Amino acid sequence: MSQSADPKKEWRENIGKLNFISSLLILLDMANKDGKFDERLKEQFTDWQKFFPSQGACPYRNHLLRRYSFAFAYLNLTGGNSEENYKKAYNSPHFQMEERVLNEAYEKNDKNPDPEIEVINEQDIRDFMELTGFYYCNRVLNVFDDGQRDPVPEDGEYGQKLKLLTKKLETEKRFDEIYVICSSILLTWVTYNVLISGDAQKCFQLGEKADEIMKEFYNPELLPDRDTESEPTTTEVPQQ
Repeated sequence: MSQSADPKKEWRENIGKLNFISSLLILLDMANKDGKFDERLKEQFTDWQKFFPSQGACPYRNHLLRRYSFAFAYLNLTGGNSEENYKKAYNSPHFQMEERVLNEAYEKNDKNPDPEIEVINEQDIRDFMELTGFYYCNRVLNVFDDGQRDPVPEDGEYGQKLKLLTKKLETEKRFDEIYVICSSILLTWVTYNVLISGDAQKCFQLGEKADEIMKEFYNPELLPDRDTESEPTTTEVPQQ
């Protein structure tokens, strides 16, 4: 297998594909009341097996970032105020399976925790996941169905808090975490609309527009100065 000319770009693409496949597996499973999606679940699981090992040097961190971010995205997708829906997403059989695979592969458990997990306990990262899901949900859903949902005001408390937090994380060069979080949240909403509309190509195209909306607080002046270990956080929507 030839080495990629741009390992960071390949990593971003793999994370994007993994987020899409995981979201599809979870949402299909939630809707699989009559066995309608059994074969599709098997096909997507085969793809998941291919991309799951490609999470990079911090698999625990990325798993937890993806897991929490999916739960916040799903929570806002379903109304934004149901603890039951949040737990349903976070504790989905798929994510529990991912956790078991990681524990077996890296021999990590409660007595031998991975330091990557500490990232998830940082308040700034948790706030960024929660605020991103809350602030952008209506904006992104309106892109997919030309809806008239009221967006969270940019000049309001939550918009300004997310704006300042984005700036802080960028200054700290937390670009990888930002990428994993935003990719997971956006692709949860893309996947939902793929299942609702049945038009994957159109949803991926609209996903590109939604991606631009979710970059509104990024500072373009920082892009040239970002080092090779932390590339810009463009969410690359997987093509079907």
